[in-house]
Amino acid sequence: MSLPDLIEDSVEYDRADARESAANIQFEIEVPDHDLKIRCDPHLMRQVLLNLLRNSREAMNGQGRIKIRAFPVGPEENCAVPIPAIRIEVEDTGEGIAPDIQDKIFRPFFSTRRQGSGLGLASAWKTVQAHGGDITVSSAVGQGAIFKITLPGER
Repeated sequence: MSLPDLIEDSVEYDRADARESAANIQFEIEVPDHDLKIRCDPHLMRQVLLNLLRNSREAMNGQGRIKIRAFPVGPEENCAVPIPAIRIEVEDTGEGIAPDIQDKIFRPFFSTRRQGSGLGLASAWKTVQAHGGDITVSSAVGQGAIFKITLPGER
């Protein structure tokens, strides 16, 4: 699957789905290698990206910036996925995630939102793991969050 196509399709779908709640959100896509490909189920991986985009939008209350980057991971990186690998990062300018809950956010039924089911990030984690990958988060309260998905690359 072409990674740039998957990312652009996911962003367009999210914009259409969100309509007004995404009107004041700026999306930036950085994929320096337009030939990047990953072996994945495109429908499941799109759902992973849509879950991350939705969470970012909600964390920013409909205003801010979401940056999506994708790039090859080199051997100098300390990652849980065999090299060659591809990293996708979804970064937002939202409220951030408190350190005491960062280890809980991928658990089923854990949510910080009143209306949240707690299944979006749990489902994303399970899908990424099923593809032989890893997903992590780095965040500080008031400074947004960066979700990092690392997947096996083409061999």
